[in-house]
Amino acid sequence: MNCPGIQDRIHAYMDGELDLVTALGVEQHLSVCPACRYAHAKHEVSRTIVRRHATIYAAPPSMRTYVLAQITPPRTLLRATLSKLLPMSRSWFGPALAMSVALMSAVMAFVAAPGESDRLPEEIVSGHVRTLISGHFTEIASSDQRAVKPWFDGKLDFSPPVDNLAAQGFALVGGRLDYIKERRVAALVYSHRGHPINVFVWPAADGDIALRSRSHKGYNLVNWTHAGMFFCAVSDLSHTELIELARMLQTDIG
Repeated sequence: MNCPGIQDRIHAYMDGELDLVTALGVEQHLSVCPACRYAHAKHEVSRTIVRRHATIYAAPPSMRTYVLAQITPPRTLLRATLSKLLPMSRSWFGPALAMSVALMSAVMAFVAAPGESDRLPEEIVSGHVRTLISGHFTEIASSDQRAVKPWFDGKLDFSPPVDNLAAQGFALVGGRLDYIKERRVAALVYSHRGHPINVFVWPAADGDIALRSRSHKGYNLVNWTHAGMFFCAVSDLSHTELIELARMLQTDIG
């Protein structure tokens, strides 16, 4: 696909309306085309602004009760459907019906309530893209970790570890505050071969978790938990380079 074709599909890609092959083609193109990635980033920021600031009216609890009362209970619906389509003996009708109801309930719950693992990459990539568009990467611009680390004092309820890895090719640019998972978090900014990297940090509820990598909307993410902190590095750099940074940060924290 060429650039006009990609940009025509950006909205559908962002809304998850493309088939798998087309979506992968768009994502691959975004990873190598700065112009289309910039167009995608503008749409992403616009959508984020609308989502956060547009007026939203929550339906009252009574509406949920009313709607559920109008829906045929799944057990009744399934029993009627299976009775017509699947002649079966009474010996296994009950177990089959129970399994069908359980499966339907699981699918409905999954569709209605996407997990945190689905929302978190979206928030992190949005935070990264905002900095790319605004150019506002840091609130304290310094390569000296002794200046960056104390800057967070009093602004957060935790103290993020800060390291300058310029000798290893990952120069500390500075830091800023960001907002992820409905809380203030630290954002440490690094640069590698001219590519900015945001490393988001906040306290972790669980113990150490090994490195995990994934891609989301043309950007690569590597996250891990170490020494009581959750980390997530995001950039248009390769997974290999982000994992290299992550391992060095793990080693320096000890």
